[in-house]
Amino acid sequence: MLTRQFDYPNGGETTTRAHEELKQLPGFKGYPMMVVVNGNGKILDMRVEFSGGPGEYISWIKSL
Repeated sequence: MLTRQFDYPNGGETTTRAHEELKQLPGFKGYPMMVVVNGNGKILDMRVEFSGGPGEYISWIKSL
């Protein structure tokens, strides 16, 4: 599985071109945000936050 992670300074300021490109995704709602894409780069789903702990995250990934 390929993952990419972007860290943001306090306040959510973007620091690189990749950060700016992430903000341009359709459906972008803010940080922290998780985006799941397939091997062809198609966006499968996005979530802005998880409040239910690891179990909620795992259930979401398995549902895709």
